[in-house]
Amino acid sequence: MSKIPHAVPPLTAPVPAQRGAAQAAGRLRRGGVLVIDDDPAVREFMQGLLAAWGRPVMVAASLQEAVATAAPAEGLALVLTDYRLGGGVTGIQAVEAVERHLGYQVSAVLITGDTSPEPINEAARHGMRLVYKPVGPRVLAELLKSIQ
Repeated sequence: MSKIPHAVPPLTAPVPAQRGAAQAAGRLRRGGVLVIDDDPAVREFMQGLLAAWGRPVMVAASLQEAVATAAPAEGLALVLTDYRLGGGVTGIQAVEAVERHLGYQVSAVLITGDTSPEPINEAARHGMRLVYKPVGPRVLAELLKSIQ
């Protein structure tokens, strides 16, 4: 039986301003998911699974692609991103760039195979959840459920 990977003490996504809290909650319930990963197999797996579950899903391989992909995204609510995206860029940087571009905060989950203190500390510092690889269907379903 698959267990939900250890998430750094149950962190919640950054809290939106009180004025926008209802909008943020609505986006999360029905909004799109952006998957950012430099591994094409991971992007394809996550895209297929999320789409099969009826979630609008977009994929990107880099920070630049993520911003361009999120630009036309109406109601983007969640970003699932690899912690290390290549070229020295982190998933945290990608999420922050997407948020700046959209003009609002999104819930974000960092996914990593790195068990060193760095991703744990960075996730906590930025108020993001951290999940360890591998992330299979059951783990992803539980994660989505816990965020909503």
